[in-house]
Amino acid sequence: MTKVRMPSKSSSFWSHATLLCMAGIGLGACGGASPKASESAATPAGQQSASQVAPAALAGSADAAAQRSPRNEVFPPLPLRTLESEKVDFRTLSEAPTLVTDSVGHSSKVKSLVYSEDGRNIVSVGYDKTIRVWSATTGELERTLRGEIGAGPAGRYYAGALSGGDKYLAVAGWLGKGGSAGAASAYQIRLHDFASGAVTRLLSGHSDVVLALAFEPRGQRLCSAGADGKVLLFDAETGQQLGAFFGHSGRVLSVAWSPDRNYIVTGGADRSVIVFNVSSRSEVARFKGHEDGVTGVGFSADGRYVVSASADRSVRLWDAQTGKQVRSLARLASGVGSLTLSPRRDRAIVTSTQAPFESAVLSLPDGKLVAKNTSHDNVVLASAISPSGNWVATLGGSTYALSLWDPRSGAESVRSGGHGAPVWNVGISEDGRSFGLSHEFSASTAGDAQLNGGLAHSVAFTDGGRE
Repeated sequence: MTKVRMPSKSSSFWSHATLLCMAGIGLGACGGASPKASESAATPAGQQSASQVAPAALAGSADAAAQRSPRNEVFPPLPLRTLESEKVDFRTLSEAPTLVTDSVGHSSKVKSLVYSEDGRNIVSVGYDKTIRVWSATTGELERTLRGEIGAGPAGRYYAGALSGGDKYLAVAGWLGKGGSAGAASAYQIRLHDFASGAVTRLLSGHSDVVLALAFEPRGQRLCSAGADGKVLLFDAETGQQLGAFFGHSGRVLSVAWSPDRNYIVTGGADRSVIVFNVSSRSEVARFKGHEDGVTGVGFSADGRYVVSASADRSVRLWDAQTGKQVRSLARLASGVGSLTLSPRRDRAIVTSTQAPFESAVLSLPDGKLVAKNTSHDNVVLASAISPSGNWVATLGGSTYALSLWDPRSGAESVRSGGHGAPVWNVGISEDGRSFGLSHEFSASTAGDAQLNGGLAHSVAFTDGGRE
């Protein structure tokens, strides 16, 4: 063991180069979105899409807005912690190493994005089987955590959450090889010490993948929502399962805590929204009205109201006690990929899953459009807002880029991401001596031989294409 004394979030603790990744050995191992969706459905008569509504008046002058930047954020001093690192003996590996190329950024969809409580970092977890920690001021990648790697879904992350004081990072997804032999471990929740990255505990109880995680405000109790229809409550300090909540008839897609930590709200693929009392585990209210899965939920600042967003393109406000809909806050141009509420819960950030791929900032409780952001050119399934409320982070698009932007104006301030871009189209020449590829999707030039569009680059086979 080597002991070092270092800040709790060190940019030098994790490397980002091309790595040898080992299957099935936890953190010692390494860990595409579809082409652009078709134009979104028309907005119903009498209702306005985010792109059709003029933004409300913004606070502050134009000069002040121009000077705003995440780089100007002020943070408290970092605590010092003693970390332990253990060397991996490659001779003891149970499986052969797998060589992968690290693009220093995500290379597939990201379903979860969260700010650290101190505002210094942004954590993203994705389908590319990596957990990445970014600087919230510069957008630079600071470290990468890795789990399983292998063919198929094994190793994909679907959810992540940080506990109070940034002590624990909880992640979940398909974290094993699955099947009858590996299902139990595949559906566990992993708790990492956020400072060191070490796995400290495994939480069991789900019988299918976990799709959403939420720590109580300023605390260590963790709620998990799964494809098995279960919502479970854990104590992160002990690993003990404290209880379970039942009520959904299918996958549970989203979960959130009330500010007073007495209630949770869940959204499901069954189109329902349910409020539960945490102490009694009983159902308090059930909301019905969405026409598709509920992808995001949250409470108002006083806990009286619930906000929900759905793939049906609507954002709605409900009475948390009676279950009655108070109003429809918005009818967007596309399904909602994610919902995030500001620290004061007076703003809702929603991202989109179809063209024109706009992210919108809505005021609460009236639903007026405050700003919109167009940083991404494709699906965005993850968003977060800084503890100060000054910056929104979204991650997605064709290149899976991280964008930091101002919720008052929608203007992007910082953009970051990895190298390279997804390949949408591949073709082989008629003589078999070369192949072509392209990073661009083009419906106008797509055809039988070129599925997603034209071929921008040509590469010759060294052996003429022969076996």
